[in-house]
Amino acid sequence: MIMTRIRLTAAALSALLAAGLQPLHATTLPVVDSLGFETPFTTTFAPMGGGGYAGQLEGQIPGPVPPTAGGTWLQTSNAGTSTATIQTAVVDTGAQAVRVNHTSGSENRWGVPVSGWPNFGPQTAPGSPPLRYICIDWSMNVTPTTASQLGPFFGIDANDDDFNPVSRLGFAGVNSANGEVVYDTQVGLFASGVFAPLGVWNDYRMVLDYATDSYGFMVNGILATPGWVPFVDGLLTTDLNEFSDANIYSTNAGVGTAPGTAYYDNFTIVNTDVDCLIPEPSTVVLGLLAVAGLVYRRHRS
Repeated sequence: MIMTRIRLTAAALSALLAAGLQPLHATTLPVVDSLGFETPFTTTFAPMGGGGYAGQLEGQIPGPVPPTAGGTWLQTSNAGTSTATIQTAVVDTGAQAVRVNHTSGSENRWGVPVSGWPNFGPQTAPGSPPLRYICIDWSMNVTPTTASQLGPFFGIDANDDDFNPVSRLGFAGVNSANGEVVYDTQVGLFASGVFAPLGVWNDYRMVLDYATDSYGFMVNGILATPGWVPFVDGLLTTDLNEFSDANIYSTNAGVGTAPGTAYYDNFTIVNTDVDCLIPEPSTVVLGLLAVAGLVYRRHRS
């Protein structure tokens, strides 16, 4: 499946809203904003102490985040020697992005720990509905690998750390061997049948719905999960009502041990009260054409 990468512009969104269509977000609060990994992120960041490397993501601070968010990128798991580095050679927008070098057999995560999310009312306007959705967006460019049909997977891992061990809410990513999108469920990983072109930038969105304890995943505006799927660790506890982190994640699966590389850019997390599992971009384009036709007919009448 070849997917077209279309980003909804502010003008296009305004046209849809003028036509009476539902907005993407009504009330939105920022949780984490990487600012596209631009300044103040730097390729020369020098961590204190030994064991670091120039430009490492761990220890760098993203854009303004709520006071409860901490604000520093951490390496939340260290089962291996993979690295995440701010670099300028391969970017989606701006001048910088993160390069993840996945070493054979490793499992590593990088994220910004937060607390107090989702926000069910205290920071919202009086009478506003609960902010039930956490929306995680990023762009990713996965370098193809040929060493194994279980080449490393690159994606995002979302969690609730209110339990020990940490509970997984959702995971979705790309198999670097063939570009197929995979997602985690309560009974294991599933292949979606949706493919992301390798070696180019694609747009991804994971949405957590705390009213139904489920999540969905899209690539380039195309749904890769069969609608909403239950939170991954929902069988272990029914009390998954917090959001603690969404991590850049690389891992091998099954017997796969291949190394690999992927680039991440434009990573953001927001909390909103409107479903942001938006339709396929072609649906948006059709909506815009309908709006244009409506305006034209009105002009002629």
